[in-house]
Amino acid sequence: MLEKLFSQGWLGKPAPPLDAVAWLNTKPLSMAKLRGKVVLVDFWTYSCINCQRTLPYLKQWHEDYSRKGLVIIGVHTPEFEFEKDVDNVRQAVKKHGIEYAVAVDSDHKTWNNYRNKWWPRKLLVDKKGAIAYDHAGEGAYSETEGKIVELLGLKTTITKEETAAQQRRVTPEIYAGHLRNQGLGNGVVCLPGDCSSYSDPKHHRSDVIYLEGEWAQHEEHLQHEKKRGHLALKYTASEVNAVLDAERTARAEILLNDKPLKDGEAGDDVVMEGGKSFVIVTHPDMYSLVKGGHGTNEIKIITEDRLKVFAFTFG
Repeated sequence: MLEKLFSQGWLGKPAPPLDAVAWLNTKPLSMAKLRGKVVLVDFWTYSCINCQRTLPYLKQWHEDYSRKGLVIIGVHTPEFEFEKDVDNVRQAVKKHGIEYAVAVDSDHKTWNNYRNKWWPRKLLVDKKGAIAYDHAGEGAYSETEGKIVELLGLKTTITKEETAAQQRRVTPEIYAGHLRNQGLGNGVVCLPGDCSSYSDPKHHRSDVIYLEGEWAQHEEHLQHEKKRGHLALKYTASEVNAVLDAERTARAEILLNDKPLKDGEAGDDVVMEGGKSFVIVTHPDMYSLVKGGHGTNEIKIITEDRLKVFAFTFG
């Protein structure tokens, strides 16, 4: 596994230093001052759905073990430009009810110190300041907690995780900006930023973005320009989340297989009005658009506003 390959050479070595532009929920911390504590370093970024799924476990560990010698440090290293803003990170910390320490790593200095490559990633540092555990990605929660308990010197009643559910294909994360996008599906070839008007061919391949109307493609995002347009994406998953922003508040209609979302399909950030389903984008964040049974479906986002689309993630 990737995390095991990357861990080789790290275990038993001194934990690299922490270097943040700001600290939330705490005064500045350092590995030297934390000797005698067990430290969990969690690399995350607030618009990452994989990171968000780990937060309940981190919050519970903070509640259960902080008085017994565990210090959790959420190292917030941004994926997108808007995530570098300390106020945006502060708002996300409040939104998710995070009470443990957060190091705002907007310059990627701590990320580089740890030679990190993934969100989320968890490392445990023992009381002597050496790395004792390393895991990249979601999962392994019982294993991680078991290591926390071991390093704290506590007795454990933790059992092994149950056998994982049968694996099902899920569309991978899809970026909208030309820096990491593998190409739009409209059948036109142009240099980044050259094309401005798109025509939806109607026949869509899976895991590919299709556009209709006036759009501009930037390094990190697509931006709708004027009049009415849409973005269509055929995917396989049970959840659809999108990292969105707007110059001003943007209103976008959400369709699933060309129909308004039903109550059992609407994501947490969807509002239902007059038999239609909408998302109201007020600030840069990850918005929950679709929840439902696992399968292959198509989401369509229709807008007349200057909506910015950064990425889609699926669950």
